[in-house]
Amino acid sequence: MSLQLDTAFVSTFQAMVISAYQQRIDRLRGYTRFQGDVTGKDVSWDIAGEIVAQERGAPQSASNILNLPYTRVTATLKDWEAKTVTDKFMAAKVLFSAKAEAAKATAASMARRMMQEILNAAIASSGTTVETTVGGAGTNLNFAKVRDARATLLAKNADGKACFCYHPNNIKSLWAEPEATSSDFVTIQRLNSGTFVDEWMGFYWVPIPNMTEGGLPIAGGVRDCFCWNEDAIGSAEWTGGLQTVITWENILSGHLVNAMWSGISKTLQADGIVKVQCTDAAGPA
Repeated sequence: MSLQLDTAFVSTFQAMVISAYQQRIDRLRGYTRFQGDVTGKDVSWDIAGEIVAQERGAPQSASNILNLPYTRVTATLKDWEAKTVTDKFMAAKVLFSAKAEAAKATAASMARRMMQEILNAAIASSGTTVETTVGGAGTNLNFAKVRDARATLLAKNADGKACFCYHPNNIKSLWAEPEATSSDFVTIQRLNSGTFVDEWMGFYWVPIPNMTEGGLPIAGGVRDCFCWNEDAIGSAEWTGGLQTVITWENILSGHLVNAMWSGISKTLQADGIVKVQCTDAAGPA
């Protein structure tokens, strides 16, 4: 009977971890060139260059064969793990589900790690910077900065799906701008949800909270927000995605839970990444 109970714990806990993880990972991964089920320690992305169409010559003349250039970007997967213990005695004495809370914490730690890997790729190789002086000296996020960031991506021919990563301190300032909240510019129903907007000014808006892993960098009161085109950053993970190993440990009188994930993110096209500097403490004008 004890073996059956242990099997039931393992299967339900694994399901909880995977479900909680899947609810979080798409926050940024959907805005990258994602590769799943990677085997081996390395992953690569092939990037096609640009060719110029040629005018056709006279009938039956030789065709101009264009040489399409390719660039290959390679990265090595990083291995991550998060271990915790669900104590058998404590689980029976607390007023919450220790199993559920451990599952959420484990899944959240891995989801944040994937997010941070993607952010690190943007932080390392942003092609253009929108200074904090745009829209006013020492200003927080404003319409002028968003407009310049979008125009920069369009000028670089990065016109596909794009996201804008911001901190809650930045959105407070942007909410004071009529272009962001007036019904003349946005759909009020979306604002009522409390999540700003799904899409505005050509960006999908993604809030980045305070994260122990790093989050959006801030120095001297100036926070770096980032926006990028989906082809600018590549992300990858090993076969199976998040994996869990759960074992009963007699010496701990509980289950030892180890969540494991191997993945990486890499800059593919720096021109498709824009850093937007915001004076974090600056309030609305």
